[in-house]
Amino acid sequence: MKRTILIFILAIAVTSTLFAQKQVNAPFLKKFTTGVDVFTDFVMNAPVGIDFRAINQGVNVYGLYTFPVEESNFAFAIGVGLGMHNFFSNGILNDSTNMSYFTRIRLRLKMVKKLIMIKIRSALLILIFRLN
Repeated sequence: MKRTILIFILAIAVTSTLFAQKQVNAPFLKKFTTGVDVFTDFVMNAPVGIDFRAINQGVNVYGLYTFPVEESNFAFAIGVGLGMHNFFSNGILNDSTNMSYFTRIRLRLKMVKKLIMIKIRSALLILIFRLN
């Protein structure tokens, strides 16, 4: 499974790099663009008694459609995205009406760090300015 995901990400990276090398006379074209961001979340000021892993991987996947503004250096882009944050810890995420916070899981059993995955859907609206 990991090998399949790695090959898929590598194929996307190689093809997007090849398509990025085209020379275009106009500053922007009407086109659909996809992207993937791979990142890590570092937890700072963790609550007492909750141990987070040093590296918590995450990924964003998005799609954008670019609308150029005539022959100017401006363009608008709209799209959708999905972000996933992974937190490995011995805590659980609690949610109230105005804030989210972690509390320690109090079990007498020996437990390995638990994975909490947070998924975020987003609508994107972007103003782009390109310098020549």
